[in-house]
Amino acid sequence: MILGKKVLTILFTGLLALCLAVKPASIQGSELTDDLVRLVQIDKQERDCIAETLYHESRGEGLKGMIAVASVLEERKDHPDYPSTYCKISKQPWQFSFRHEGKPSLKVLEKRIERLPEQDKVMLQEAKKIAERMLLGAFRGILPRGTVFYHAKYVSPSWAREMQRVAVIGQHIFYRKT
Repeated sequence: MILGKKVLTILFTGLLALCLAVKPASIQGSELTDDLVRLVQIDKQERDCIAETLYHESRGEGLKGMIAVASVLEERKDHPDYPSTYCKISKQPWQFSFRHEGKPSLKVLEKRIERLPEQDKVMLQEAKKIAERMLLGAFRGILPRGTVFYHAKYVSPSWAREMQRVAVIGQHIFYRKT
């Protein structure tokens, strides 16, 4: 039986997700994951939008904070009030502070990688890995369903009074509609 390329990609992506979920204890780090990700064709523009957003919004929050922000992106993508692509979500006006603060794009960051502090280099790589897992359907968020809002602790947006607070992670407070 000859299967089409699209069917094979779907089957392989499902197998990859299963491998990620039941990775043997003998495999250290993300060696298996990284090799398999390279075999699956992903939308690099979407990956870059996710990684750029995660890096700028949460690089100082550690992995847990970065995964929390990724959870918000994932929830927004599935929510009818938001666009259906990560790039459109990331580029919505006034949704993410780094966009209107003129922060460098992912391409600019990669060109300047040698000048970044070591911790920022690590977090940039983590942001890319999380983005790839999201696009492969192997990502598992850490926030309750419907969590599509967050802000830094040092601001008090008026919209937050109408929301249900669901988590405080690092310097961010996360919400969903009540």
